[in-house]
Amino acid sequence: MPDTTTAGWVCTRCSTSMEASAAFCRGCGAPAASGAAQAARARIGVPATLGRRFGAYLIDMGIATAIGLLVGSVIALVAGSMLAGAAYDAYYSVIVYGSIAQNVVALGYGIYYVASVGGRGSPGMRLLGLRLVMYTTEEAPGFWRVVARNIVLSLTALIIVGPFSPLFDKTGRNRGWHDQATDTWMLDIRSAGGARPASTVREAPAPTSSVAVVASELEAPALPHTPGSPALPHTPPAPGGHSAPAVAAASFTAPPAAGVISAVPGSAAPARAHEPEDLELTRMSVGAPAPQRTRAVRLRFDDGTVVVVSDTALVGRNPAPRTGEAAGELVALADTTRSISKTHARLEFTGDELSVIDRHSTNGTAVVVDGTATPVPPGGRAPVPVGATLTFGDRTATVEWA
Repeated sequence: MPDTTTAGWVCTRCSTSMEASAAFCRGCGAPAASGAAQAARARIGVPATLGRRFGAYLIDMGIATAIGLLVGSVIALVAGSMLAGAAYDAYYSVIVYGSIAQNVVALGYGIYYVASVGGRGSPGMRLLGLRLVMYTTEEAPGFWRVVARNIVLSLTALIIVGPFSPLFDKTGRNRGWHDQATDTWMLDIRSAGGARPASTVREAPAPTSSVAVVASELEAPALPHTPGSPALPHTPPAPGGHSAPAVAAASFTAPPAAGVISAVPGSAAPARAHEPEDLELTRMSVGAPAPQRTRAVRLRFDDGTVVVVSDTALVGRNPAPRTGEAAGELVALADTTRSISKTHARLEFTGDELSVIDRHSTNGTAVVVDGTATPVPPGGRAPVPVGATLTFGDRTATVEWA
Protein backbone atom coordinates (compact mmCIF):
# COMPACT_ATOMS: atom_id res chain seq x y z
CA MET A 1 0.00 0.00 0.00
CA PRO A 2 1.40 3.44 -0.83
CA ASP A 3 2.64 5.57 2.05
CA THR A 4 0.74 8.90 2.00
CA THR A 5 1.84 12.18 3.56
CA THR A 6 0.52 15.72 3.55
CA ALA A 7 3.16 16.91 1.08
CA GLY A 8 2.87 13.84 -1.16
CA TRP A 9 3.27 10.10 -1.02
CA VAL A 10 5.80 7.45 -1.95
CA CYS A 11 4.67 4.18 -3.48
CA THR A 12 5.87 1.25 -1.39
CA ARG A 13 5.74 -1.01 -4.43
CA CYS A 14 8.09 0.90 -6.75
CA SER A 15 9.30 3.85 -4.54
CA THR A 16 8.00 6.49 -6.95
CA SER A 17 7.36 9.91 -5.33
CA MET A 18 3.93 11.33 -6.14
CA GLU A 19 2.04 14.55 -5.35
CA ALA A 20 -0.58 14.39 -2.59
CA SER A 21 -3.54 14.73 -4.99
CA ALA A 22 -2.44 11.86 -7.24
CA ALA A 23 -4.86 8.94 -7.14
CA PHE A 24 -2.50 6.37 -8.65
CA CYS A 25 1.23 5.72 -8.73
CA ARG A 26 2.81 7.00 -11.92
CA GLY A 27 5.33 4.19 -11.86
CA CYS A 28 3.24 1.06 -11.29
CA GLY A 29 -0.39 2.21 -11.16
CA ALA A 30 -1.00 1.27 -7.51
CA PRO A 31 -3.86 3.28 -5.95
CA ALA A 32 -3.15 5.70 -3.11
CA ALA A 33 -4.85 5.29 0.25
CA SER A 34 -5.24 8.85 1.56
CA GLY A 35 -8.62 10.58 1.72
CA ALA A 36 -7.60 13.24 -0.80
CA ALA A 37 -6.34 10.56 -3.18
CA GLN A 38 -9.55 8.58 -2.85
CA ALA A 39 -11.53 11.70 -3.78
CA ALA A 40 -9.24 12.21 -6.78
CA ARG A 41 -9.64 8.54 -7.66
CA ALA A 42 -13.43 8.94 -7.74
CA ARG A 43 -12.96 12.10 -9.82
CA ILE A 44 -10.65 10.84 -12.57
CA GLY A 45 -12.08 7.34 -12.98
CA VAL A 46 -10.56 3.93 -12.27
CA PRO A 47 -8.41 2.07 -14.81
CA ALA A 48 -9.29 -1.62 -14.99
CA THR A 49 -6.77 -3.88 -13.29
CA LEU A 50 -5.10 -6.73 -15.13
CA GLY A 51 -6.86 -9.26 -12.90
CA ARG A 52 -10.35 -7.99 -13.73
CA ARG A 53 -9.53 -7.81 -17.43
CA PHE A 54 -8.25 -11.39 -17.39
CA GLY A 55 -11.32 -12.47 -15.42
CA ALA A 56 -13.64 -10.95 -18.03
CA TYR A 57 -11.69 -12.74 -20.79
CA LEU A 58 -12.01 -16.08 -18.97
CA ILE A 59 -15.79 -15.60 -18.64
CA ASP A 60 -16.14 -14.83 -22.35
CA MET A 61 -13.99 -17.79 -23.37
CA GLY A 62 -15.94 -19.99 -20.96
CA ILE A 63 -19.16 -19.02 -22.72
CA ALA A 64 -17.57 -19.80 -26.10
CA THR A 65 -16.36 -23.17 -24.83
CA ALA A 66 -19.80 -24.02 -23.43
CA ILE A 67 -21.47 -23.20 -26.77
CA GLY A 68 -18.90 -25.30 -28.64
CA LEU A 69 -19.38 -28.25 -26.30
CA LEU A 70 -23.16 -28.02 -26.64
CA VAL A 71 -23.04 -28.04 -30.46
CA GLY A 72 -20.43 -30.80 -30.47
CA SER A 73 -22.48 -32.94 -28.11
CA VAL A 74 -25.55 -32.68 -30.33
CA ILE A 75 -23.50 -33.63 -33.39
CA ALA A 76 -21.90 -36.56 -31.56
CA LEU A 77 -25.28 -37.92 -30.42
CA VAL A 78 -26.75 -37.74 -33.92
CA ALA A 79 -23.65 -39.26 -35.51
CA GLY A 80 -23.58 -42.03 -32.92
CA SER A 81 -27.16 -43.00 -33.62
CA MET A 82 -26.39 -43.14 -37.35
CA LEU A 83 -23.35 -45.30 -36.75
CA ALA A 84 -25.31 -47.67 -34.52
CA GLY A 85 -27.88 -48.15 -37.28
CA ALA A 86 -25.16 -48.85 -39.84
CA ALA A 87 -26.21 -45.78 -41.81
CA TYR A 88 -22.69 -44.93 -42.83
CA ASP A 89 -23.59 -42.45 -45.55
CA ALA A 90 -25.77 -40.51 -43.11
CA TYR A 91 -23.02 -40.74 -40.50
CA TYR A 92 -20.43 -39.14 -42.78
CA SER A 93 -22.95 -36.45 -43.77
CA VAL A 94 -23.58 -35.62 -40.12
CA ILE A 95 -19.84 -35.38 -39.48
CA VAL A 96 -19.26 -33.06 -42.47
CA TYR A 97 -22.24 -30.79 -41.97
CA GLY A 98 -21.78 -30.86 -38.21
CA SER A 99 -18.21 -29.57 -38.59
CA ILE A 100 -19.48 -26.78 -40.83
CA ALA A 101 -22.15 -25.93 -38.25
CA GLN A 102 -19.54 -25.81 -35.49
CA ASN A 103 -17.41 -23.38 -37.50
CA VAL A 104 -20.41 -21.19 -38.33
CA VAL A 105 -21.41 -21.04 -34.66
CA ALA A 106 -17.82 -20.24 -33.64
CA LEU A 107 -17.61 -17.49 -36.27
CA GLY A 108 -20.95 -16.06 -35.19
CA TYR A 109 -19.90 -15.93 -31.55
CA GLY A 110 -16.58 -14.35 -32.54
CA ILE A 111 -18.37 -11.58 -34.46
CA TYR A 112 -20.74 -11.05 -31.54
CA TYR A 113 -17.82 -10.91 -29.10
CA VAL A 114 -15.91 -8.28 -31.08
CA ALA A 115 -19.04 -6.19 -31.66
CA SER A 116 -20.00 -6.30 -27.98
CA VAL A 117 -16.49 -5.32 -26.83
CA GLY A 118 -16.64 -2.34 -29.18
CA GLY A 119 -20.09 -1.40 -27.91
CA ARG A 120 -21.68 -1.95 -24.50
CA GLY A 121 -19.17 -4.62 -23.50
CA SER A 122 -18.91 -8.40 -23.71
CA PRO A 123 -20.79 -10.59 -21.20
CA GLY A 124 -17.65 -10.93 -19.08
CA MET A 125 -16.98 -7.19 -19.19
CA ARG A 126 -20.54 -6.33 -18.17
CA LEU A 127 -20.47 -8.90 -15.39
CA LEU A 128 -17.26 -7.42 -13.92
CA GLY A 129 -18.15 -3.78 -14.64
CA LEU A 130 -15.59 -3.07 -17.38
CA ARG A 131 -15.94 -0.87 -20.44
CA LEU A 132 -13.65 -0.22 -23.39
CA VAL A 133 -13.58 3.39 -24.65
CA MET A 134 -11.48 5.45 -27.01
CA TYR A 135 -8.78 7.29 -25.08
CA THR A 136 -9.08 10.61 -26.92
CA THR A 137 -12.86 10.89 -27.36
CA GLU A 138 -14.24 8.61 -24.58
CA GLU A 139 -16.64 7.06 -27.09
CA ALA A 140 -17.24 3.41 -27.92
CA PRO A 141 -14.39 2.19 -30.18
CA GLY A 142 -16.57 0.25 -32.62
CA PHE A 143 -16.15 -3.07 -34.40
CA TRP A 144 -13.10 -2.54 -36.62
CA ARG A 145 -11.02 -0.81 -33.97
CA VAL A 146 -11.54 -3.81 -31.69
CA VAL A 147 -10.51 -6.10 -34.56
CA ALA A 148 -7.27 -4.12 -34.90
CA ARG A 149 -6.79 -4.23 -31.12
CA ASN A 150 -7.14 -8.03 -31.08
CA ILE A 151 -4.67 -8.36 -33.96
CA VAL A 152 -2.07 -6.28 -32.09
CA LEU A 153 -2.72 -8.28 -28.92
CA SER A 154 -2.22 -11.57 -30.81
CA LEU A 155 1.03 -10.36 -32.35
CA THR A 156 2.45 -9.09 -29.06
CA ALA A 157 1.43 -12.37 -27.39
CA LEU A 158 4.05 -14.08 -29.54
CA ILE A 159 6.73 -12.48 -27.36
CA ILE A 160 4.93 -13.58 -24.18
CA VAL A 161 4.96 -10.15 -22.48
CA GLY A 162 2.35 -8.57 -24.76
CA PRO A 163 -0.71 -9.45 -22.65
CA PHE A 164 1.13 -8.11 -19.58
CA SER A 165 2.02 -4.78 -21.21
CA PRO A 166 -0.59 -2.83 -19.15
CA LEU A 167 1.80 -3.24 -16.21
CA PHE A 168 4.40 -1.19 -18.08
CA ASP A 169 2.19 1.90 -18.46
CA LYS A 170 3.98 4.68 -16.53
CA THR A 171 0.87 6.89 -16.45
CA GLY A 172 -0.94 4.55 -14.08
CA ARG A 173 -3.85 4.08 -16.51
CA ASN A 174 -2.98 0.44 -17.29
CA ARG A 175 -3.05 0.85 -21.07
CA GLY A 176 -1.29 -2.03 -22.83
CA TRP A 177 0.55 -1.89 -26.12
CA HIS A 178 -2.62 -3.00 -27.93
CA ASP A 179 -4.53 -0.17 -26.20
CA GLN A 180 -1.95 2.46 -27.10
CA ALA A 181 -1.73 1.25 -30.71
CA THR A 182 -5.51 1.54 -31.19
CA ASP A 183 -6.22 4.56 -28.93
CA THR A 184 -8.35 2.56 -26.49
CA TRP A 185 -8.65 2.38 -22.70
CA MET A 186 -10.25 -0.25 -20.45
CA LEU A 187 -12.12 1.29 -17.49
CA ASP A 188 -13.51 -0.20 -14.30
CA ILE A 189 -16.84 1.65 -14.27
CA ARG A 190 -18.18 -0.29 -11.28
CA SER A 191 -15.41 1.00 -8.97
CA ALA A 192 -15.77 4.54 -10.34
CA GLY A 193 -19.51 4.45 -9.65
CA GLY A 194 -19.02 3.26 -6.09
CA ALA A 195 -17.63 6.57 -4.94
CA ARG A 196 -18.47 8.42 -1.76
CA PRO A 197 -22.20 9.18 -1.40
CA ALA A 198 -23.37 12.71 -1.93
CA SER A 199 -22.89 14.88 1.13
CA THR A 200 -25.04 17.73 2.29
CA VAL A 201 -24.02 20.90 0.50
CA ARG A 202 -24.23 24.05 2.50
CA GLU A 203 -26.12 26.92 0.95
CA ALA A 204 -24.29 30.11 0.16
CA PRO A 205 -25.04 32.94 2.59
CA ALA A 206 -27.66 35.35 1.31
CA PRO A 207 -26.56 38.90 0.51
CA THR A 208 -26.98 41.22 3.46
CA SER A 209 -29.51 44.01 3.20
CA SER A 210 -28.32 47.59 2.92
CA VAL A 211 -31.54 49.26 4.17
CA ALA A 212 -30.06 49.96 7.60
CA VAL A 213 -27.09 51.73 6.05
CA VAL A 214 -29.33 53.89 3.89
CA ALA A 215 -31.48 54.85 6.87
CA SER A 216 -28.52 55.83 9.02
CA GLU A 217 -27.23 58.08 6.29
CA LEU A 218 -30.62 59.86 6.16
CA GLU A 219 -30.67 60.90 9.79
CA ALA A 220 -31.00 64.67 10.16
CA PRO A 221 -27.83 66.65 10.82
CA ALA A 222 -27.35 68.12 14.28
CA LEU A 223 -28.94 71.57 14.76
CA PRO A 224 -26.92 74.31 16.43
CA HIS A 225 -27.90 75.02 20.03
CA THR A 226 -28.14 78.71 20.77
CA PRO A 227 -28.73 80.45 24.05
CA GLY A 228 -32.40 80.87 24.83
CA SER A 229 -33.57 77.98 22.64
CA PRO A 230 -34.41 74.53 23.97
CA ALA A 231 -32.16 71.71 22.92
CA LEU A 232 -33.62 69.22 20.46
CA PRO A 233 -33.80 65.85 22.18
CA HIS A 234 -32.06 62.96 20.42
CA THR A 235 -34.30 60.04 19.62
CA PRO A 236 -32.68 56.71 18.62
CA PRO A 237 -33.61 55.25 15.23
CA ALA A 238 -36.69 53.07 15.04
CA PRO A 239 -36.21 49.29 14.76
CA GLY A 240 -35.62 47.94 11.26
CA GLY A 241 -33.31 50.75 10.21
CA HIS A 242 -36.06 53.36 9.46
CA SER A 243 -35.29 56.68 11.08
CA ALA A 244 -38.53 58.48 11.92
CA PRO A 245 -36.86 61.49 13.63
CA ALA A 246 -35.28 62.44 10.31
CA VAL A 247 -38.66 63.60 9.01
CA ALA A 248 -39.43 65.60 12.13
CA ALA A 249 -36.04 67.25 12.02
CA ALA A 250 -36.54 68.19 8.41
CA SER A 251 -39.75 70.08 9.20
CA PHE A 252 -38.51 71.75 12.39
CA THR A 253 -37.71 75.48 12.28
CA ALA A 254 -35.45 76.79 14.99
CA PRO A 255 -36.59 80.10 16.58
CA PRO A 256 -34.38 83.12 15.99
CA ALA A 257 -31.58 83.33 18.51
CA ALA A 258 -30.54 86.44 20.42
CA GLY A 259 -26.99 87.68 20.49
CA VAL A 260 -24.24 88.37 18.04
CA ILE A 261 -23.31 84.74 17.26
CA SER A 262 -24.54 84.05 13.75
CA ALA A 263 -23.21 80.53 13.31
CA VAL A 264 -21.30 77.82 15.14
CA PRO A 265 -18.19 76.71 13.25
CA GLY A 266 -18.22 73.04 12.19
CA SER A 267 -21.98 72.58 12.50
CA ALA A 268 -24.30 71.98 9.57
CA ALA A 269 -26.97 74.51 8.69
CA PRO A 270 -30.50 73.56 9.78
CA ALA A 271 -32.78 72.13 7.14
CA ARG A 272 -35.25 74.53 5.60
CA ALA A 273 -38.85 74.34 6.72
CA HIS A 274 -40.65 73.32 3.54
CA GLU A 275 -38.97 71.06 0.99
CA PRO A 276 -41.56 68.48 -0.10
CA GLU A 277 -39.35 67.22 -2.95
CA ASP A 278 -36.48 66.30 -0.60
CA LEU A 279 -38.90 64.81 1.92
CA GLU A 280 -40.53 62.55 -0.64
CA LEU A 281 -37.10 61.54 -1.97
CA THR A 282 -35.97 60.64 1.54
CA ARG A 283 -39.01 58.49 2.15
CA MET A 284 -38.53 56.59 -1.10
CA SER A 285 -34.87 55.91 -0.34
CA VAL A 286 -35.63 54.56 3.13
CA GLY A 287 -38.39 52.25 1.91
CA ALA A 288 -36.56 50.97 -1.20
CA PRO A 289 -35.68 47.24 -1.15
CA ALA A 290 -32.08 46.10 -1.04
CA PRO A 291 -30.50 45.73 -4.48
CA GLN A 292 -30.59 42.16 -5.77
CA ARG A 293 -27.37 40.40 -6.68
CA THR A 294 -26.94 39.69 -10.36
CA ARG A 295 -27.39 35.98 -11.15
CA ALA A 296 -23.92 35.26 -12.47
CA VAL A 297 -20.88 33.39 -11.24
CA ARG A 298 -17.21 33.51 -12.05
CA LEU A 299 -15.29 30.29 -12.69
CA ARG A 300 -11.62 30.69 -11.80
CA PHE A 301 -9.72 27.74 -13.30
CA ASP A 302 -6.46 26.29 -12.01
CA ASP A 303 -4.48 27.83 -14.88
CA GLY A 304 -5.73 31.36 -14.10
CA THR A 305 -8.46 31.41 -16.75
CA VAL A 306 -11.62 33.25 -15.63
CA VAL A 307 -15.03 32.63 -17.22
CA VAL A 308 -18.29 34.38 -16.25
CA VAL A 309 -21.46 32.27 -16.48
CA SER A 310 -24.81 34.08 -16.31
CA ASP A 311 -27.11 31.50 -17.89
CA THR A 312 -25.73 28.21 -19.21
CA ALA A 313 -22.31 26.90 -20.19
CA LEU A 314 -20.83 23.77 -21.72
CA VAL A 315 -17.40 22.74 -20.44
CA GLY A 316 -15.07 20.32 -22.17
CA ARG A 317 -12.10 19.79 -24.39
CA ASN A 318 -14.08 20.97 -27.43
CA PRO A 319 -17.67 21.42 -26.20
CA ALA A 320 -20.59 21.37 -28.60
CA PRO A 321 -24.35 21.49 -27.90
CA ARG A 322 -26.68 18.66 -28.72
CA THR A 323 -29.31 19.06 -31.41
CA GLY A 324 -31.80 21.67 -30.24
CA GLU A 325 -29.84 22.47 -27.08
CA ALA A 326 -29.08 26.07 -26.10
CA ALA A 327 -25.31 26.38 -26.18
CA GLY A 328 -24.72 29.35 -23.88
CA GLU A 329 -21.05 29.80 -23.03
CA LEU A 330 -18.68 27.28 -24.64
CA VAL A 331 -15.72 26.81 -22.28
CA ALA A 332 -12.92 24.91 -24.05
CA LEU A 333 -10.22 23.73 -21.63
CA ALA A 334 -6.64 22.86 -22.46
CA ASP A 335 -6.12 19.18 -21.61
CA THR A 336 -2.66 17.70 -22.07
CA THR A 337 -3.49 14.57 -20.03
CA ARG A 338 -6.65 13.69 -21.99
CA SER A 339 -8.68 13.57 -18.78
CA ILE A 340 -11.51 15.82 -20.06
CA SER A 341 -14.24 14.62 -22.40
CA LYS A 342 -15.13 16.53 -25.55
CA THR A 343 -18.31 17.84 -23.89
CA HIS A 344 -17.63 17.09 -20.24
CA ALA A 345 -20.36 18.90 -18.27
CA ARG A 346 -23.11 21.51 -18.47
CA LEU A 347 -23.60 24.40 -16.04
CA GLU A 348 -26.99 26.06 -15.67
CA PHE A 349 -29.04 28.06 -13.20
CA THR A 350 -32.17 26.62 -11.57
CA GLY A 351 -33.75 29.73 -10.10
CA ASP A 352 -30.85 31.40 -8.31
CA GLU A 353 -28.94 28.15 -7.74
CA LEU A 354 -26.11 26.99 -9.99
CA SER A 355 -26.16 23.31 -10.97
CA VAL A 356 -23.71 21.09 -12.83
CA ILE A 357 -24.83 18.22 -15.06
CA ASP A 358 -22.30 15.53 -15.99
CA ARG A 359 -22.49 14.66 -19.69
CA HIS A 360 -21.49 11.01 -19.21
CA SER A 361 -17.83 12.00 -19.09
CA THR A 362 -15.24 9.25 -18.79
CA ASN A 363 -13.31 10.73 -15.87
CA GLY A 364 -16.31 12.23 -14.12
CA THR A 365 -17.32 15.53 -12.53
CA ALA A 366 -17.27 16.33 -8.81
CA VAL A 367 -18.24 19.18 -6.46
CA VAL A 368 -15.73 19.78 -3.65
CA VAL A 369 -17.05 21.60 -0.55
CA ASP A 370 -14.79 22.03 2.51
CA GLY A 371 -12.41 19.41 1.16
CA THR A 372 -15.13 16.78 0.61
CA ALA A 373 -15.57 15.67 -3.00
CA THR A 374 -19.08 14.71 -4.11
CA PRO A 375 -18.97 12.93 -7.49
CA VAL A 376 -21.80 13.76 -9.89
CA PRO A 377 -23.43 10.59 -11.29
CA PRO A 378 -23.07 10.13 -15.07
CA GLY A 379 -25.88 12.17 -16.59
CA GLY A 380 -26.89 13.38 -13.12
CA ARG A 381 -27.22 16.85 -11.60
CA ALA A 382 -25.72 18.37 -8.44
CA PRO A 383 -26.02 21.84 -6.83
CA VAL A 384 -22.91 24.03 -6.81
CA PRO A 385 -22.70 26.52 -3.93
CA VAL A 386 -20.58 29.64 -4.25
CA GLY A 387 -17.14 28.93 -2.82
CA ALA A 388 -17.13 25.31 -3.99
CA THR A 389 -14.57 23.82 -6.35
CA LEU A 390 -15.62 21.99 -9.51
CA THR A 391 -13.44 19.22 -10.91
CA PHE A 392 -13.55 18.20 -14.57
CA GLY A 393 -11.17 15.28 -14.97
CA ASP A 394 -7.79 16.62 -13.83
CA ARG A 395 -8.84 20.30 -14.13
CA THR A 396 -10.43 22.37 -11.33
CA ALA A 397 -12.37 25.64 -11.11
CA THR A 398 -13.40 27.72 -8.08
CA VAL A 399 -16.93 29.21 -8.13
CA GLU A 400 -17.24 32.88 -7.12
CA TRP A 401 -19.93 35.55 -7.40
CA ALA A 402 -19.42 37.64 -10.53
